[in-house]
Amino acid sequence: MKKLTVLMDAQCGFCWRCRGWLSRQNPFVELEFLSRESKEARRCFAALGEADAGDELIVVGDAGAVYRGPDAFIIYLWALREYRELSLILASPAFRPLARKAFEIVSKRRGVLSRGLGWLGGGADQILEECRELPPDEVECSSDGCGRRI
Repeated sequence: MKKLTVLMDAQCGFCWRCRGWLSRQNPFVELEFLSRESKEARRCFAALGEADAGDELIVVGDAGAVYRGPDAFIIYLWALREYRELSLILASPAFRPLARKAFEIVSKRRGVLSRGLGWLGGGADQILEECRELPPDEVECSSDGCGRRI
């Protein structure tokens, strides 16, 4: 395998933050990122169909192998020099349930993470603007800053 294509949700701040992190890593294989909604993704991966375009993370190998959800997470860790050993551990029968559960927890909350936490979503100005639009009982402020209650 020489290349992996990560099909991402281009509307998700958490997904963009993950893409940025992945782009800064030292890969064993080339990583390409495509918006699932893009014309290129629909043209190149038409066989995946609209039914597969939901919230699931999808990674496609250059030979056509399709990895979904936790398997996609494990395969893109496998593609990175510093994380290949971890990916092999997570893929083992002993740790696979843990990897699946951790992925599901984060995946189900990625929208909240994108909107509510500055380090995952947009910049400070964007978060401040969003906070101003929220009802007071949905905003929690402390000496560390303000944010949306999760």
